[in-house]
Amino acid sequence: MTAIDRIIHGRLLSPTSFEENVYFDADRPYTVSIKTFPEEDVTIPHYAPTIEILVGRQIRGDIYIEKRRFSVHGDCVYVVPPHYVHSMRLTAMNAQTVLYVVKLSLEHLGEYLNLDGFLRRTGTEIRRFPLSFANIADFYAAVEKLIADDGDLFARMADILSLWRLLCEGCRSEAPPLSRTPSLAMLLDWSADHYGEHISVEQAAALMGYSRYYFCRWFRAASGVTYLEYLTQLRMRKAAEYLARGYSVAEVSRRCGYENTSHFIRLFTQYYHTTPGAFAKSSAAQTER
Repeated sequence: MTAIDRIIHGRLLSPTSFEENVYFDADRPYTVSIKTFPEEDVTIPHYAPTIEILVGRQIRGDIYIEKRRFSVHGDCVYVVPPHYVHSMRLTAMNAQTVLYVVKLSLEHLGEYLNLDGFLRRTGTEIRRFPLSFANIADFYAAVEKLIADDGDLFARMADILSLWRLLCEGCRSEAPPLSRTPSLAMLLDWSADHYGEHISVEQAAALMGYSRYYFCRWFRAASGVTYLEYLTQLRMRKAAEYLARGYSVAEVSRRCGYENTSHFIRLFTQYYHTTPGAFAKSSAAQTER
């Protein structure tokens, strides 16, 4: 197991790099994505069984967690509990801007560390974690040490424990728990199941029992993007997956809900700054290496 399996480097990472259905096992119980911002980056609403820790330096924008919006301007630390819907719209403030996204699988870390046990012993609830911390520098240093020690099993487990201690010590028992938004999670699941079909805003609004006007305001306030923006990004992400697996451009267009292949090609090119055909060739070349 090499460091690159757990440490993900990149500039503006493709949406598939920040997918929440990341594979974890005993050798890969966590990942650290190192992200910089040559342009504004929008991460669409998603959720996962992992704990996600966002450690940012010199970042500007908004982070949405379970319908709550948090404006970011400078250095920050945010924690996303398991199964909580979240999204981001972020951009760089200067050349020092970086975002570390740490994802911890408690299930697979359990082979080395019983992190749940620390929660029980300290009376800490993950959903009561404060969403921002004063000791940002400590978090930044802890994540950088985790990256540096990735090749050493004992050192990286010690680093995970140090990071966990920062989280537990930073927990404020008086902080109200984040409210859950099962309806938003339900909508994301439904969209992921039906993205290949014709979906209208009216249809999504009816599913949630809202008027079109209220639904549009609700979704934008909860996620930072419109529903159509979310749906397009979801389809583009799925399109990239299909192209990487060798499907033809026409077949990918159909599978992703676009009857007009020319329209699909224009959207894909705008989104990835390359044509579907070029993307497929590049993916094939990387696979052959």
